Amino acid sequence: MKELVLTIEDLNVVYGTKTVLEIEKLMVYQHERIGIIGNNGEGKSTLLKAIEGRLPEGKGSVNSQIEFSYFDQLNHTEKPMNGEVNEEILSRFSVPDYSIEKMSGGEKAKYNLAYILSEYKEGLILDEPTTHLDQRSISYLIEELRFFYGTLLFVSHDRYFLNELATKIWEISDGKVKEYSGNFEDYRRQKDLEVMEKKKTYENYENQKKSLEKSIEKSKQQVDKLTQNRKKNTKKQIKPSRLSSSKQKDTVQKSIQKNVKTLEKRLSGLEVVTSEGNEKHISFPKTKFEMLHNDFPIKGDKVTLVNENKVLVEDVDFQFEKGKKIAIVGENGSGKTTFLDAILEAKEGISVSSKAFISVYEQLAYQLNHNESVITYLMNQTDYKEAVVRSILHKIGFTQNELTKRYNVLSGGERTRVSLALTMLRPSNILILDEPTNFVDLRTIEALESLIQSYPGTVLFTSHDKTFIQNTAEVVYEISNKKIVRINN
Repeated sequence: MKELVLTIEDLNVVYGTKTVLEIEKLMVYQHERIGIIGNNGEGKSTLLKAIEGRLPEGKGSVNSQIEFSYFDQLNHTEKPMNGEVNEEILSRFSVPDYSIEKMSGGEKAKYNLAYILSEYKEGLILDEPTTHLDQRSISYLIEELRFFYGTLLFVSHDRYFLNELATKIWEISDGKVKEYSGNFEDYRRQKDLEVMEKKKTYENYENQKKSLEKSIEKSKQQVDKLTQNRKKNTKKQIKPSRLSSSKQKDTVQKSIQKNVKTLEKRLSGLEVVTSEGNEKHISFPKTKFEMLHNDFPIKGDKVTLVNENKVLVEDVDFQFEKGKKIAIVGENGSGKTTFLDAILEAKEGISVSSKAFISVYEQLAYQLNHNESVITYLMNQTDYKEAVVRSILHKIGFTQNELTKRYNVLSGGERTRVSLALTMLRPSNILILDEPTNFVDLRTIEALESLIQSYPGTVLFTSHDKTFIQNTAEVVYEISNKKIVRINN
């Protein structure tokens, strides 16, 4: 029997009027590897902080029998470059040998992960550890964690990472935590079964409801007919021989009325079941901006790119085909973002079709601050009809009521989703997306996959999310050793 190492009881966290977490009891056993998932703002990081002991008293009870190391994706503990960190781990993560102040976001993340992995504790908590990591570093981290002999809890939106490590999934939704056994694929299968059961329950509910409503309507019509007949009879002289018949009719009418009340009581007593709703495929209407006659609207001839005196690509040729979904991959610092910027600026050696209309996803667009509503802001930026705008916003998780929210009161996650929607809605025939899966939840990532697949033009994007690339890219190029090489057929 596994040893119990962590118990969470009666945890209740409220921010403003929103209940973020409401947990009766959760238990963690020795050597478990628990992947924590949920939409942005659902309380994943709050739960990790509670486990670490960083919530005020009175919010609930968290009893831990072991000590945890904690990796926070936003607030790294910056340690000096000295012997505290295992040099072999630093080397495998390809962390450069210079001060942490000069490191990029990805390099700092790798350094702090190396620091945490160097200091062994029986428990390990990771909050979005793969956000800034390239695929090589993610693979190395997975291997390190496979050999971690302890209890692992981690928040992640990376489905590959979840599949490789999780033995249990905690799904956070509406303040509640629900457990699922197995990895992410196992969780997905269990969720599909739940959806099927809910659909069956909903269909049974609808059938019962319609049957009762039909019976009530039929009974009411009988009552109305008897009432009308009685009114007609009161205008006539009723003979003694017909008196008993009239009484019988009154008895029948009362019986039917009683039956109506019984049926109405059954109808009101039915447990209301709501439909899950079917995800609609979004079809982008044809626009004048789709007209690209050049089969290869983006080309490069003997291109060399340098950033801060470092040669990133040297003397490379490339041509990107019209209408294709193209991924650019490579290690941190290989030059992916610089490469996309060079295309946008049409640097020396790069040619972009004069008929190209490019829409760019800008991660920092969420910093904009204005008081227009979400729907008004986007309608002012697009030629598409409002129905298309609403369908895309719904697809990426905005409810009908949220469409009228003012932009300046949106959370960071909501603003990121608006930025993604804006990229899709601008008049364009080419999309350029630099790391669009960073800082968004699984629901948004999967919605983005669907939108990219539906988009009628060319898409050029960078990402370290292996599953996202597999689901969206038709062509993959890698920047490596100063060259750009196609790595799939």
